[in-house]
Amino acid sequence: MQWFKQWGLAMHNDLLDAVDWAVKQGVTTKDKVAIMGGSYGGYAALMGAIKTPSLFKGAFAFAPVTDLIELTSDEGQGLSQEAIRKQIGHHKDDASRLKATSPRLHADKVQIPVYM
Repeated sequence: MQWFKQWGLAMHNDLLDAVDWAVKQGVTTKDKVAIMGGSYGGYAALMGAIKTPSLFKGAFAFAPVTDLIELTSDEGQGLSQEAIRKQIGHHKDDASRLKATSPRLHADKVQIPVYM
């Protein structure tokens, strides 16, 4: 699947496309957009605050995934390691990508209000 291993990358671009669509449809204006979600959606909200803060007025993250290295470690968090490796990656094999897309490691880039 083309969304495999795309947390904070192509999947983030899909969210930007959705905002662009909503603005073009008149659902909102660029000066009134916030990002919100839980679990993966919370992760996406945090990445929105980190990667594209000029697009969002605020971010609301409920039970967000904050560290992809930790999520993909062999301890497993009770999740299927095969599914995690396929969909997100592995903390050893994909370390640089996972570090680059882990909100916990980029909190210094947040420039908008974030509520967790």
